[in-house]
Amino acid sequence: NSTYSGCVYDVNAGKHLILYEQSYNSTKAEVVTMSGTSLSFGSQVAVASTRLFHQPQFSYDASAQKILCFYKKGYGGKANIQVATISGTSVSFGTAIDYGAGSVDPFAAGYYPTGSINVLAFKESGTSIGSFAGMTVSISGTTPTLGTAIGFSGTSPNFNTERTGVCLTYNTSSDSMILSYDIGADGSYQNLVISGATLSVDSNGEVKYEGGANFRTPQATYDTNSNKMVFVYGNVAAAYGSGRTAVVAHANTNLKNNAFLGFSDAAYSNGATATIQCVGSIDD
Repeated sequence: NSTYSGCVYDVNAGKHLILYEQSYNSTKAEVVTMSGTSLSFGSQVAVASTRLFHQPQFSYDASAQKILCFYKKGYGGKANIQVATISGTSVSFGTAIDYGAGSVDPFAAGYYPTGSINVLAFKESGTSIGSFAGMTVSISGTTPTLGTAIGFSGTSPNFNTERTGVCLTYNTSSDSMILSYDIGADGSYQNLVISGATLSVDSNGEVKYEGGANFRTPQATYDTNSNKMVFVYGNVAAAYGSGRTAVVAHANTNLKNNAFLGFSDAAYSNGATATIQCVGSIDD
């Protein structure tokens, strides 16, 4: 029997990893190989002696070519942060970090490619930094190194025993991570800015993009053609099983390194052509 499970694709290995609970008392993993329309499974690997609770979250680290696993250990339990390595049809796991001052739920994981670093977001009880927090995680070999956790302002995400109420998505346009979450009735997001191993929130803070007590279970992706975020979520105000989408043009307030041209030191009216002193030039 398996109530909770998750799957992630390893680009380097060209295979999938599935992580699941077994018989309500342990956590297992297997490597899945796809050939045409057929699937083959590697040997079952014991990951933990406790059951994972809720859907596990993953971040494929393209730089380390490893998978960062983030999962909850049993009802009301803490979380494990663990690195998985696929070799052939087998998977091995590094030593897990037992994380949390109290119960961790909901939670999410994502990868920030510009900084080659992973990002975690989670709701946690019993912590001094606030119940809704996040941090970066770097990988060296099979060892995860945790950055300093920060507390997020705004409304804490909703807890639900059957759903994931938080998701993390890389926004190419703003070169940042978009944290979307369910706050019980409404959908909100925050723009997370990463510098090295330091995580922060941009000046927009918490942005609500859906209201009316009809928001649950967000998932998101970035549309590179329209440069917009696309959110998919459950609509509890409508018939059971229905869903909605929202397309959001995120307002980024952080200047990217390659977007700064220089200064104009004269006064111009709206619509006029301006002369810019480019970076490195001598002021005339």
